[in-house]
Amino acid sequence: MDAKSKEAWATSRGLTESNGAICVERLLGRQCRHRDERDHLHSIPGSDHATLWCRDGAPAVYVSQPYGMDGEYLRALLEVCDAYGMSCFVDAWPSWHNPGSVLSVFVWKKGTQGPWPSRRESAT
Repeated sequence: MDAKSKEAWATSRGLTESNGAICVERLLGRQCRHRDERDHLHSIPGSDHATLWCRDGAPAVYVSQPYGMDGEYLRALLEVCDAYGMSCFVDAWPSWHNPGSVLSVFVWKKGTQGPWPSRRESAT
């Protein structure tokens, strides 16, 4: 893991890594109930090496760093984002888990700042 890249990314965006449950539901202002799988979105489809980031103490961005994505994964990701009112962005940088080998998938609640240093809404 490239801790320096991870720290630089977080600092430049005013984010801190969550000490709590890494759960998508927390982005939506809900408690993590991962033991009750019905109607609960704990992670995004295909999630790997997940982290949850907070801004001003509140969960703001869920990050997954998978080794690859195919069409099925992308469709499932977009369906989940549409169903839960979230946006997503996929990039090759930063990838602090295994730089050069993984992608970074950012997910955040629509209408919020997301992973950007200043407010920016990306199409889902």
